[in-house]
Amino acid sequence: MLRLNSTLEEKDLALTLTWYRFVGVPVSTVDKRLVAEKAELKSDVSGLEKKLSSLEMTHKNSMEHYERFVKSGGKA
Repeated sequence: MLRLNSTLEEKDLALTLTWYRFVGVPVSTVDKRLVAEKAELKSDVSGLEKKLSSLEMTHKNSMEHYERFVKSGGKA
């Protein structure tokens, strides 16, 4: 029975198994997978950029409201 003695060995095994997933797979299949993953990542980045923009706007608006509140002496 094989026993893994450390996390490093577990990581090495995971990398080896990942590598063997591609052995014997046609290049066209790998290319299709990479194109799909690239499109998914671009979509993720786009969504995160939109979220960042929204959060930046929220921060800007909050700071403006806070500054107005402080300047008015705490009166709404």
